[in-house]
Amino acid sequence: MRDSALQFEKKRTRRSRDGITSLELIVSMILIGMLISTIMPMVRWADHQKRESERRTLATEIVTNQLEELSVKTYEELTEVDASLLELTDEQVRVLPESELTLNVKSTSAEPVGKQIRLSLSWTNSAGQPARPVKLTTIVYPPGGQP
Repeated sequence: MRDSALQFEKKRTRRSRDGITSLELIVSMILIGMLISTIMPMVRWADHQKRESERRTLATEIVTNQLEELSVKTYEELTEVDASLLELTDEQVRVLPESELTLNVKSTSAEPVGKQIRLSLSWTNSAGQPARPVKLTTIVYPPGGQP
């Protein structure tokens, strides 16, 4: 009879080790929850940085294209009045909220004489703060006046 009692005890012990207990399941769920709660802020931060990088890339493309259009104008056509011709599309304004494109044209005093064109684009980032503006500058010389 002792042998059968010992066998029964071995079977009972083996059965209790076959699966996972509720405690193990709860602990693993808590650990997974802690892991997810740690990772989610990092994922949000990375997504935010990606959007800001895309905005800066778009702003750089806009300023580069506008400056290229201005640089092909004749020397006499380059004035501050051209700033009114520089407008952003609705899509660009949607991506770059509160954006402002500014143009500054001034004559250089040093030889050779030319006109310095400075184009700047500023906007508000997703946090509502002013983003660092994108600025590009070039110099246009009159015909025959290039170095």
